Amino acid sequence: MSTNHIFVDFENVQPKNFGLLLEHDVRVIVFVGATQTTISTEVAKAVQSLGDRATYCSISQTRANALDFHITYYLGRACALKDGDYFHIISKDKGYDPLIEHLRADNLKVRRWTSISELPFIAANQKDLIKDRIELVTTNLKSRKANLPKKTQTLANSIKSMFGNSLDIAECEDLVTALEKQGRIAVDAGAVTYCNL
Repeated sequence: MSTNHIFVDFENVQPKNFGLLLEHDVRVIVFVGATQTTISTEVAKAVQSLGDRATYCSISQTRANALDFHITYYLGRACALKDGDYFHIISKDKGYDPLIEHLRADNLKVRRWTSISELPFIAANQKDLIKDRIELVTTNLKSRKANLPKKTQTLANSIKSMFGNSLDIAECEDLVTALEKQGRIAVDAGAVTYCNL
């Protein structure tokens, strides 16, 4: 079975939903910039829950693209040693795309994603899970009638409570976004209006 190697550009994106990776064959390296002196407890616990399948790479100096060069080095090294595996860069930085295109031309399975939840092996599982969670949230909100959260952050925190704090805040924010996409709520400058519960 192929392993999914994940290289997180933590200077560019700070995912909190590392827990989605727990049940998968992954190797994760979180690249932390020289000026990033702290990582939230939530992120640290999520990364640590992956055990020896996850590690940090701390960049020692602040230079233009220093972190990006570290990612490309580790990516190249993994591609050379792990034939047949999948390689994922988590970053919004499109500067990686020419390298990825070059590697894909050599039949390497490399892609860039902007979040962990976009990874194909996660997204497939997430669709059904999100659908079920949306139904639970909708049922809960319908039962409240007048006591509905008025702000997106309050709604995300309320969803977190609904699930007994078992979801991280990023997953709760994803559910708020899904509610909006489905037309169940409307969001304007952080204010929530309930449309179609």
